[in-house]
Amino acid sequence: MRPDMALIDRSPGLTRVALVAEGVVWEVHLFPDHLPLPGDLWLGRLKARVPGTAAAFIDLGSGPDAFLPAEDMPGGLPPEGTAVLVEIAQAKRPGKGPKVTGAVSLGGHLLVYTPLRAGVSLSSRLTHKAERKRLQAWAEGAVGEGEGVVLRTAAFQVPEADLDAALADARAAWAEVERARRTLKPPCRVRPGEPPLAAALAGRAVNRVLCEGAVLADDARRARPDLADAVRVCGAGLLAEEGVPEAIDSALARRVPLHGGGALTIETTAAVTAIDVDSGRRGEDAVNAAAIPEIARQMRLRALAGAIVIDFAAPPRGAMVAKRKLADSLVQALADDPARPQVVGVSGLGLVEVRRDRVRPPLSDLLLGPAQAQPPTPVAVALEALRRAVDHARTMPGSRPKVTVGVAVAAVLRGPLAPAVAEAERILGHRLEVVERAAGEGLDVSNGTGR
Repeated sequence: MRPDMALIDRSPGLTRVALVAEGVVWEVHLFPDHLPLPGDLWLGRLKARVPGTAAAFIDLGSGPDAFLPAEDMPGGLPPEGTAVLVEIAQAKRPGKGPKVTGAVSLGGHLLVYTPLRAGVSLSSRLTHKAERKRLQAWAEGAVGEGEGVVLRTAAFQVPEADLDAALADARAAWAEVERARRTLKPPCRVRPGEPPLAAALAGRAVNRVLCEGAVLADDARRARPDLADAVRVCGAGLLAEEGVPEAIDSALARRVPLHGGGALTIETTAAVTAIDVDSGRRGEDAVNAAAIPEIARQMRLRALAGAIVIDFAAPPRGAMVAKRKLADSLVQALADDPARPQVVGVSGLGLVEVRRDRVRPPLSDLLLGPAQAQPPTPVAVALEALRRAVDHARTMPGSRPKVTVGVAVAAVLRGPLAPAVAEAERILGHRLEVVERAAGEGLDVSNGTGR
């Protein structure tokens, strides 16, 4: 299913983008300010070599150290303690730091600029032979020694003057990064990756882009100039009106009811995600038919990655033949998935096997504790507390909201989310009172003392 609408909102420390198709939420992308996300450029410090391997750990300031393979560092690994500029290649996972590369790039709408890696390449989706030849010729004539570009699908039939301007902008951005690298003290983020809308759509187009406020609308137009005419400004509560909180709840739930009866049970482990189709009192054929589009949606909504096995409801006869047909139907349902999952086939045990690339952190990694059975992480609770405080002030003008949270959440607000608290206070126009609860978890937002 191809999304036809994008929704964007912003709360202190977090930007959310939801993609909707025919009124149904298919994807929810979260962009927390405090986390290193794919495409970000960071100035880190080489902490230590990885014993027995040609790799190193890079200190980015918080969380597990990042992993840098030697082959991904132009010129090889520097000595320990050296400041190094790296790009986040893969976001961190539970128990593992992010994977980074020293072959940094700067992404734009039309092209990706690679200042430290020479060469020209074109998007595989640019299939028009004459256009590929034109773009290849332009790129080979435009890039200088030691630099390169990757031309995106959006470059199709774009005038060379616009391509020249995009390359000039990328070179100027790289000059700013170089200046920042010489002046900033590691560890720190030097440059964020692609804007949230551009990252969420990843080259796709939608008919409408609804933004909660004029600032986000301006950001969306800059991020995707081709969609400028589709951008609309909406009021507060946009994502709630479109059912995004319910979609997030669905993406975190172990059991997902199917329309008409039956349910999916989804269990994710470190090695594999297992999806079981429970027919309940419904016939196997009917529940399997309802399960296929919902499985395709849940893969994208949850951002599932790696090995996925699906146990469809088995008919009383011809189970293997039926499951092969179901696997073929699943291929069609996944055709528009930007992660391009592969339906491998049916195992000897009758399980449909799928392989899906990791294109972004799963929602469960961002919002839940280990094993998905734990309560929300302190960071997730803290970001929700800030969102509620701002919403409280909007709905009750003149009030001075305070938030009451547990010890761990209060520590996060004082530590890595201190910039998000400052953002909330700028919105509120006054200091945000944070009360630390001596025992218990959860959060409460109420009127403060007025000091």
